[in-house]
Amino acid sequence: MMFYLADEVREYNIAVNTLIPGNSRTTGYDEQNDARRAEGTTPSSSARISMRPEHMVPLTLFLADQDANSGVTGKCFDVPIWNMEHGLGSPKTWRDPDADPA
Repeated sequence: MMFYLADEVREYNIAVNTLIPGNSRTTGYDEQNDARRAEGTTPSSSARISMRPEHMVPLTLFLADQDANSGVTGKCFDVPIWNMEHGLGSPKTWRDPDADPA
């Protein structure tokens, strides 16, 4: 649907893109995983890349600066992949709460 919307509003110089955040460590993430472990279940997200919300900011700012005529429109962006391609960390640094997000 995003592709069609991007095509429909291109004439108005509006860019439409999709940001796929992946698994993020938002408020309560660690507490939920601790509770699952206490119940004897494995946290479902433990094997996935867990980014903190601030790691989504660089791509969000990049997309906010786009327009349909000279920028990117009609694309899907996977945050972890985009960040790695642009030198913004790796799964190890994203899991470390003391790591610099940029």
